[in-house]
Amino acid sequence: RATLRRGRLERIRTRRSASLRKIRYVGCVRRFFTVTHRKIGALRFANAPYNWEVATGKEIRSFAGHTAGVSSVAFSPDGRFALSGSSDKTLRLWEVATGKEIRSFAGRTLWVYALTFSPDGRFVLSGGVFDNSMRLWEVATGKEIQSFAGHTSSVASVVFSPDGRFALSGDDKTLRLWEVATGKEIQSFAGHTDYIKSTAFSPNRRFALSGSSDNTTRLWDISTGKELAQFISFTDGEWLAITPEGYFNASPNGAKHLNVRVGNQVYSIDNFYERFFDPVYVASVLQGKKIETIADIRKGILTPPDVKIISPAPGKEFSSDTVTITVSAKDTGGGIDEIRLYHNGKAIGEDVRAVKIVPKGDEIVKSYTVILTDGLNNFRATAFSKDRTESNPYELLVKLAAPQKDVSMYVFAVGINNYKNPALNLNYAVPDAKGIIDFFNQRGKGLFKKVETIDIYNEQATKQGITARLKQLENTQPQDAVLIYLAGHGESLHDKWYFIPHELTYPEREEELKTKGISSDELAGYIKGIKAQKILLLLDSCKSGAVLVAFRGFEDRKALSQLSRSTGVHVVAASTKDQFAAEVKDLGHGAFTYTMLEGLKGAAAGGTDTITVRKLMGYVEEQLPEITKKYKREAQYPVVDSRGMDFPLVKTK
Repeated sequence: RATLRRGRLERIRTRRSASLRKIRYVGCVRRFFTVTHRKIGALRFANAPYNWEVATGKEIRSFAGHTAGVSSVAFSPDGRFALSGSSDKTLRLWEVATGKEIRSFAGRTLWVYALTFSPDGRFVLSGGVFDNSMRLWEVATGKEIQSFAGHTSSVASVVFSPDGRFALSGDDKTLRLWEVATGKEIQSFAGHTDYIKSTAFSPNRRFALSGSSDNTTRLWDISTGKELAQFISFTDGEWLAITPEGYFNASPNGAKHLNVRVGNQVYSIDNFYERFFDPVYVASVLQGKKIETIADIRKGILTPPDVKIISPAPGKEFSSDTVTITVSAKDTGGGIDEIRLYHNGKAIGEDVRAVKIVPKGDEIVKSYTVILTDGLNNFRATAFSKDRTESNPYELLVKLAAPQKDVSMYVFAVGINNYKNPALNLNYAVPDAKGIIDFFNQRGKGLFKKVETIDIYNEQATKQGITARLKQLENTQPQDAVLIYLAGHGESLHDKWYFIPHELTYPEREEELKTKGISSDELAGYIKGIKAQKILLLLDSCKSGAVLVAFRGFEDRKALSQLSRSTGVHVVAASTKDQFAAEVKDLGHGAFTYTMLEGLKGAAAGGTDTITVRKLMGYVEEQLPEITKKYKREAQYPVVDSRGMDFPLVKTK
């Protein structure tokens, strides 16, 4: 039975300087059991293995003969025979068609816990509880051929390599690689902190995989014995993959569940997001590529500042909507690189007219002039050290008791079909952008006092033209909602994402992309300047040019997730490999926008009369791969990152 417990994954490194600390991973995670282990759990206390028909669940045959519990079972490669291991100290070979016992393999001293057939079916490996050994048997004779000595505790898992030349076995904390012919131990893989329950070879025999009661699954390089990555699954469905250096990829909230202890302070891996969130690096490692690392969390970090909101007082109630929020950040040894303040999840911009900064030795005090929204207002402050390690947040709740304000919707859309360089031209960017504008002009007034649209297309959609119109959104109010939609080409470069305006002719030229493209950092700056706190950013952008990029989706995800995180807004992007994957003639739209519009028209409602941002995001995540598979025979997966507050977009009735 799979059970839950709080695991401690500890990695302690020597202190090298005042800024380098002992580091421990701590997390609450799920135990890893394979389907095979679940079957074993059902059979463990029976004295006979059972044969079941998978399609119906019907019991076909019972194999009687063991005198104690059956703890492991396996089919021969050709499916004609079955093998069972028992705490009666024997392995038994059965003919599947008749249930007849063919042979008994005797000689073990204690419980047979793990077993497997060789790929050619000629040999069997078994591992035992308490006698700390693994044994090789000849199937035809039942004779013990080889014993593999070296484990320090019970052998709970054994497996042959695809070519049958090598074997893997797991004991309490160590995975071991053996040469089958000689019984010689070739390599050991140390790092697990509890029993190894399952092991596997990759098909090319370059990698080993192990699952343990320490709540991790780990990937190993067989040639070096080095750990490449850990995979951790949490009880709420979140997940995280992390390399020994600390680089990670995770589900939207997965990084919050794994902690790092620095001295007496505990931070989640999420606090190291800016330095170590790197889906491209993790994917490269999993493919066996050699990539030089820039940082290594095991070598220590610069401790983040101690941040707090010093005024107003918690729980204070205001009758006027304009207040001053004062934030203090004290240097703890790692310096102060940045202070951020979020209002109801949305980042407040660094407009010098609204922010006052006062340095006080090792402390920086910042005062923000903000406009409150109706009811409760949540403020969250964080700060970064010089190496971009983020502090734990400080939160404050205050209340505005004032008459309710009207809410308006602002829709800003860009569509570029015709580029200055005709080789970049698209078919559906303009119709897609106009489709979004038309939808909210027709359907948006049911929820909002007014719907104001701003759109720009083709030759007018230059960098200057786009950014000038983005600045118009600064006139919004905190209670308002904003939807920003960009349709055209996009490009990723050095952890940044760029939208390609009309005049950018050669996106593959790095310098031109940097100077003429609109980067995710620039977008973040404009979004922070928008007073509205409810913002949805939709990016229907496709890769410029026809050359496919191996990690296109991963590159986009890193840059766009960082954009969402730094601004506190919702980001949904069509992460496509090339322009043809985005455009489907039969739909009359790009697949991304078609899916978005179908959701807005009611498909995302889920039986309610209101479609919110998160409902729409969930619908796009689920339906876009299905629609693109249907029309293009290749699934397109969107990049979705949700950091802001949920809010309604349209009423369905």
